[in-house]
Amino acid sequence: MMGIKSFGDYGDDDNEKVYEKYLLMKTDHFLPDKIQLPGDISTLVQCVYDAATDAEVPEIEPAAEKFETDLKAEQQKAVVFQVKAPQLKQGITLHGWLNRDHTDVVNDQQASAAVRDIQETLEVILVQHTTDGDFLLDGRKLAEVASAEIAQQTLRIPAVITPNITAAITELEDLTRPYHLRWQDDVWLNGALVLPLDQNLTATFNGWQVSYSPQLGLSYSKEE
Repeated sequence: MMGIKSFGDYGDDDNEKVYEKYLLMKTDHFLPDKIQLPGDISTLVQCVYDAATDAEVPEIEPAAEKFETDLKAEQQKAVVFQVKAPQLKQGITLHGWLNRDHTDVVNDQQASAAVRDIQETLEVILVQHTTDGDFLLDGRKLAEVASAEIAQQTLRIPAVITPNITAAITELEDLTRPYHLRWQDDVWLNGALVLPLDQNLTATFNGWQVSYSPQLGLSYSKEE
């Protein structure tokens, strides 16, 4: 059998960025030197995830407590994607049953950020905003491009530019709303966020100077 690691041995293990100490310790304990695939998989998985087997693993208690605490936190974060309970009352229709129950979430990107364990980033549509109108970065006039195609022209902003997701979304909504109000009624573009660039394909956003180049892509520097 493999040697059992103590709780402290996992402190610097990069695996903990993916799996909790609790799961690593139990896997280490129950995983034999040889396994037969696929027959052994189900039994091993059940041993690792079954709390009833915790007593078989030495020094598992601190890791188990942390795992339980973190699990409850994850479940609470997932509330943003839950739908409302059905209103089983006379005269109430099915309309609205699939609405989210979390009224604070106003944007799909904000909801996604709320349940991520890593620092979330935002996707935006880069639009060149000029006195002659709005254009995609390939030079096509925005008003002449189908919504489904515009929705595919997204670019992810580096996390360093948007440390506060809520504040970043609010600023982007303020930049989007005056010029693209009709998008809110479009099935493809509803909720899309625009980062408008000037004639030189640059913009100031969230305290950063942002620029785009067809050759180099998106670059950014802290605003002085």
